[in-house]
Amino acid sequence: MRRIRLAGLALAVLTTVMITGCGTSSAVNSTNGNVSGQATNAAAGSAGQDANPPFANRLKDLPATPDPQFDATSVSAATYGSVTVYDANGSKVILDAKKTPILFVAYWCPHCQRTLVLLNAHRQSLAQFPTLVSMGFAPGTSLSEAVSITHQEMSYFHIQNVKEYYYLGSKSQTLVPQGYPTLVFPSQGSVSAMFGEHTIGAWQQAMHSQ
Repeated sequence: MRRIRLAGLALAVLTTVMITGCGTSSAVNSTNGNVSGQATNAAAGSAGQDANPPFANRLKDLPATPDPQFDATSVSAATYGSVTVYDANGSKVILDAKKTPILFVAYWCPHCQRTLVLLNAHRQSLAQFPTLVSMGFAPGTSLSEAVSITHQEMSYFHIQNVKEYYYLGSKSQTLVPQGYPTLVFPSQGSVSAMFGEHTIGAWQQAMHSQ
């Protein structure tokens, strides 16, 4: 019995270490406004999320070791070939990951914040900076509120001159099946994806992948 319990504890610890992204709901923990875990929380979606928590610097929350591996996996080109988003002025835009890298992020996700700061600090070494899609908002969030919250984040972290759009649809789980952050990018005529925090070397390889 003792061995079984120890094995279970080891598995739990291993699972925690391997998780490097946030689930798709920001309402699970009202204390810090975010959730940890890809597989556990991705299915939760944004159900039950009544309001958007205010923006806060969460760089030190949910510490994780970024994945150094370029562990891209093939994903549906149909899903990411026509992603409907909006710009800050309300104009509808269709993004195609077969043509440009797209990074899906949520402002309340510590892993997303660290990823954005990392990419911004090393942007000169990237073949291109990914197009950002801000999402993970509470159902019914207006575009103006999404823009305001995201601009607070971008301003706080001094991230400028990036293409940024907003997703307010109901299919977040389809776009980020393993949680935030999710990067989708062109790969040999199709689309590949990486999930969770990675080292700059892995991101550089993804940005150079065509």
